[in-house]
Amino acid sequence: MKKIVLSLMLVLLLAVGLVPGVLAQEGSLSEEEQALVERAQAAITEYLAAESYSAFGYEILTQDLTLNLGPTVSNRVSSSEVLRDGYIIFGEAGSAQYSGQVIYSEEVDGTVEASYTMDYELRYVNGTLYVNASYAASEGNALPLSDGWVQVDDPEAFPEFQELDLDDLLDNFDGEARAEEFARIQEAISIGTLGATTYEDSLEDGSPVVVIRLVLDAAVLAEVTGSEEEEIPAEFVQAMVDAMATEEEPIVYEFALTPDGVLAGVALGLTLDLADADLRLLVAEVPEGSLFSLMQEAEELTLYSNYGGTFDPVMVPEGME
Repeated sequence: MKKIVLSLMLVLLLAVGLVPGVLAQEGSLSEEEQALVERAQAAITEYLAAESYSAFGYEILTQDLTLNLGPTVSNRVSSSEVLRDGYIIFGEAGSAQYSGQVIYSEEVDGTVEASYTMDYELRYVNGTLYVNASYAASEGNALPLSDGWVQVDDPEAFPEFQELDLDDLLDNFDGEARAEEFARIQEAISIGTLGATTYEDSLEDGSPVVVIRLVLDAAVLAEVTGSEEEEIPAEFVQAMVDAMATEEEPIVYEFALTPDGVLAGVALGLTLDLADADLRLLVAEVPEGSLFSLMQEAEELTLYSNYGGTFDPVMVPEGME
């Protein structure tokens, strides 16, 4: 979720969330809807208490940004799909092991800027993160990759791994940061749920699940999860309020629960469609009349299993001891 939330869309949603009076009012749900919210929260609480689990999932993020600077118009289209499969073990000697693939493309004014398919492995062991990645295919200005395993002490120093969202993985092993992140999600669910429904479904292996579908107020989620350090001009805030109808483009969370109420999966979907916003509200140096338009769609799914299971110890890669 973090990669999606920290994208440009969050900046726009945060602007909406900073406007007084846009928060959903508690108590607006029916008793049945409130019961579904509480079931989802109870499953999240149990998930947070797990000492280990397997996780399989993907993140898809597409973005179409157009800048109109008067005589100059520029368009940037990008898409990113990240697949991951592995397990996490918590505790004093927390560790994790994942493998997967990144499919990325970026075009500027119709010309390929960068396009690649990257296979990767990562291991977190003894407080240190290691990544091994290689291109299965690449085109344009794809950043070069190191040959073999590399030790990643600071994810920001490795822009070639940006799509892997390594900060999110590291935060999983910071007990305080992990607890704070999910506390914010719990709060957003508590005060920002506009509606709750449920339906029956099954996982790929045929296991039955009950899916709780929560529609969240985008402004509430942004206000609760956003950074208070953001400095956004009041005029831009109002422009976002005028341009966005969050109830028409809601954020949807889906929680899949086993018959015993255990969290089996989480899905998140959201869309932003902003047209001809005043760019000078964000960048004062651009010419008067400069505009930007942004279309962004995000989808994320994670399936959990083997809670408390026994996994093979994660080993430091050979040659990195």
